[in-house]
Amino acid sequence: MKARALSSVMVAAMAFAPVAVLAEPGQFYLNPFIGHQWYDNDSGVKDGSFWGVGFEKQFTDQYGVEVQYLRDINGKARDGSTGIDAERILVDGIYYTPRFSMFQPYLKLGAGHVRYAANSGGNSDGTELGAGFGARLLFNEHWSARVEAKALHELDDSLTHGLVSIGVSYALGDTAKPAPAPKPAPVVAPPAPLDSDGDGVTDDIDKCPNTPHGREVDSVGCEYHLNKTEEMKLDILFAHDKSDITDQYTGEVERAAKFLKRYADVKAVIEGHTDSDGTDAYNLKLSQRRADAVKDSLVTRYNIDASRLSAVGYGESRPVASNATKDGKAQNRRVVAVFQAETTVPVMKK
Repeated sequence: MKARALSSVMVAAMAFAPVAVLAEPGQFYLNPFIGHQWYDNDSGVKDGSFWGVGFEKQFTDQYGVEVQYLRDINGKARDGSTGIDAERILVDGIYYTPRFSMFQPYLKLGAGHVRYAANSGGNSDGTELGAGFGARLLFNEHWSARVEAKALHELDDSLTHGLVSIGVSYALGDTAKPAPAPKPAPVVAPPAPLDSDGDGVTDDIDKCPNTPHGREVDSVGCEYHLNKTEEMKLDILFAHDKSDITDQYTGEVERAAKFLKRYADVKAVIEGHTDSDGTDAYNLKLSQRRADAVKDSLVTRYNIDASRLSAVGYGESRPVASNATKDGKAQNRRVVAVFQAETTVPVMKK
């Protein structure tokens, strides 16, 4: 009978040998535990507690194997007439299911050997097949807890027992997984030429480095300086009782913005006007809204510094045509400004 039990254990171990051969080397666990066992009614052994220890090898994320030793605590015959010591050695293959957060469920299937020793004398041996399931609760890289339930079937006497256990696990050695192989370094293109002062001319051809931000520069990065009068007039007309700049005049605003960017020292007053329709107070506010609309467009759309511009509304007080005619009123609904700058030819900085 002992030979048959030993052969059963060897068969179970060989069944999982291909897993060990084919799998990547993994983690070892030491698993002490305690539990309770329910014996088959025909076994003559009373239900009771046991203790045990297991040695587990996890080959891959899915497969592992465990060898366990179990021993009853104060085992007795079912009628209480004598004490019975029960010892088991089990070999189980383990299938680890996908992990849920800190929980690692698993299934077990295996075989083993059991020996019963009565205090009154006489031993009994048997071969068992086992199946069960459990879950590991991970605390950190080394420590975890395990809960497990299993059914054991003795082949010789056709007896089926059940057991549950709870215990701790300690992962031996370094549990950190090897770092992935470094990826090949990407091919880096040669860096583009720098433009340190942000004037649109790269450093390799910029003859005037550190140009103040926002200044218009020539082809070699040198800003324009003043020595003669340059003038640009802004003239925008508005619809009746409106302060919106129509598409017809967006080009006029853009032209003024380019002038202001080219000559960074220029400041201007933007004047708003209305026709004679409406009260003086209303027209004064309407003319101010028209002047503000042009100023805001230069500031927000073209990034002109607001400190260089001021907006003033004059209402109907400064007509340029008669308000008695429709055409004259249209000419009076306007915003005007004159931008003047003293310029020179570009001068290269040393």
